[in-house]
Amino acid sequence: MKVPCVLLLALAAAARPAAAQQPTVRTLAAREVPAGLGVAGPVEAARRWTDRGGDNLLVLTRTPETPSVDAEGNPARSREIRAYHFVRRGSGYRLLWRTLDYVRDCDLDIVLEFAPGSLRVTDVDRDGVAETSYAYTLACRGGVDPPDLKLILHEGAAKYAVRGFQDYRELGGDYPAPEMRADAALASQPALRDFAVAQWRRFARPSAWRSEGPP
Repeated sequence: MKVPCVLLLALAAAARPAAAQQPTVRTLAAREVPAGLGVAGPVEAARRWTDRGGDNLLVLTRTPETPSVDAEGNPARSREIRAYHFVRRGSGYRLLWRTLDYVRDCDLDIVLEFAPGSLRVTDVDRDGVAETSYAYTLACRGGVDPPDLKLILHEGAAKYAVRGFQDYRELGGDYPAPEMRADAALASQPALRDFAVAQWRRFARPSAWRSEGPP
């Protein structure tokens, strides 16, 4: 007996797993971040979303420059940026992970800032667990050398990074081509790798940075 083509198509569609929906993400103002979480520094960006892991909250902070002393005893300054991922548990939140990076004891100019518009909450591999990613620069410099550029991506508690320095060639002058190094662990996560590398390359270009705006 010949099975109708329409029925075959319907059976095939039913056999395929449904693609996970992209998470619905809410942007929070600093005043909307729940009190008592113990985050260090003023809030620069916050996102809230729900995925297979529950109700999630991501907070990015950056401390002001603080006085310090370098290795030779000269006056210097330090600054830190942090990211926190909390998961709602009952009436409170449990910390899933946190990251810290910094420029310390710098007696020149500190470069340490999140790339405007770089904070993303996605599900590029469509497994129901959202990825979070953000980019930032960091340097202690007295000239115009390209700062380091890092792209940090998490899926759940798993952390991945793409590192290098910014591409200043579009500014003119004799600047080197940017280097980029993706964590070896991303080789087994092609969807995450492609997304992370594309984001890093986007923010490697100074023209992708706006003069103002949150991450």
